[in-house]
Amino acid sequence: MVFSSTVFSFLFLPVVLIAYFLLRHELRNVWLLLSSLFFYTWGETYLVSVLFVSIGVNYICGLFIAQGFRRGPLVPLERGGQRTLSQKVGLVFSLVANLGLLGVFKYFNFGVASFNTFVTEIGLEQLRYNGLIIAALPLGISFFTFQSMSYTIDVYLGNTVATRNIINFATYVTLFPQLVAGPIVRYKQVAEELVARSITLEKISLGARRFLLGLGKKIILANIVA
Repeated sequence: MVFSSTVFSFLFLPVVLIAYFLLRHELRNVWLLLSSLFFYTWGETYLVSVLFVSIGVNYICGLFIAQGFRRGPLVPLERGGQRTLSQKVGLVFSLVANLGLLGVFKYFNFGVASFNTFVTEIGLEQLRYNGLIIAALPLGISFFTFQSMSYTIDVYLGNTVATRNIINFATYVTLFPQLVAGPIVRYKQVAEELVARSITLEKISLGARRFLLGLGKKIILANIVA
């Protein structure tokens, strides 16, 4: 779903906003999460599973690093303090999983094509790879991968406290206004707003003006120039 499409502007966005304001506070993040998943699945269909994997891996790794599977409140780790082996393993697993996921989808086909070209040029066509080829690149994979990874890094460094609330964490990763095109937002920047946020007519007015200005630039200028 494209932000400048009529479906987004006149159907999806109004429905999401109206329902958001009608719902009780404790249900709003659930609604934003479901809306964002619908938004992503609209264009990516089964590739939303990649997004689920990213959310699950980083949520669990964040708790593992923060020792959140123990009872008691979660607190930020000491900045610059010593980390246990299990905490280091949690961070390394998060980094490897995230970068591995990104590498497979973004560079696997390129690597296979380059390898096949190389072996053909040197006369070793029998070494060509003709196996599995990844046909599709999940939209926004770079943004949600690095955003999720920044969470576990910040938890490890003691810059933020981990969360046990998977709804809040998943909402942070999938929020549709920046899911497919960024910008990458650090968890510590929005941690408080995920729990409690204030909405005023002034903020709504400012957001509407920014949205309409951007929409005008896209439709009136960018589309015509392109």
